[in-house]
Amino acid sequence: KTVIWQAGPAKVCLEAVCYGAAMGVRLLAVLTVCCLGSATVHPDKLLALFSRFAYKSALVAALATKMLPAAARDLANAREVLQVRGVDFGAGSFREKLKKHSWLFDILLVSSLEGALQIAEAMQARAFGSGPRSCYRRELARPRDAVCLAASLLALALSAYAKASGSGDYTYYPRLAPLADGSSLALLLGILLALSVPAILSWGWKHWPCLRSKI
Repeated sequence: KTVIWQAGPAKVCLEAVCYGAAMGVRLLAVLTVCCLGSATVHPDKLLALFSRFAYKSALVAALATKMLPAAARDLANAREVLQVRGVDFGAGSFREKLKKHSWLFDILLVSSLEGALQIAEAMQARAFGSGPRSCYRRELARPRDAVCLAASLLALALSAYAKASGSGDYTYYPRLAPLADGSSLALLLGILLALSVPAILSWGWKHWPCLRSKI
């Protein structure tokens, strides 16, 4: 191992620093993908993909995703109302604080039951589950969607090939391996180009009006 800093028995090795940096970049990449997916795709549209073969499970998931933000909002509103009425949640003994916070959960329980009743009434009014499901909005598949899907599948195939052939592996211990060879760089370039196709299409969409009618 390559020691780059030492203080008594504690040692900091170059391999450990590089390994930690690589794991941090991987975690950042996963968080970035999740954030971009959440920002570009509405949760209802994402759950609608599963509603064709598991519509009940998709409905439960959609209601659950909306229930948590609504419950947090109701809890904050109830807390503000009680504070306006003179309730100090930070004053008193532990038993008194527990009693004051129990009021919040009572209000939250009542509001949750009322919300569930309203949802049930709306579903009953729309005859949910009484017959075949109908769809009032259909997502059209455009040429740009096919191009992006093909580029994504190409990036996935190149990544799987790199992993299977060992080109995507890197050895940190006991010593750092060479950074990359020609085949690894070619695969990395191909993956980056495939993943850049949506961004390239977006750039062309904004700068070339004639491209909009074609894709």
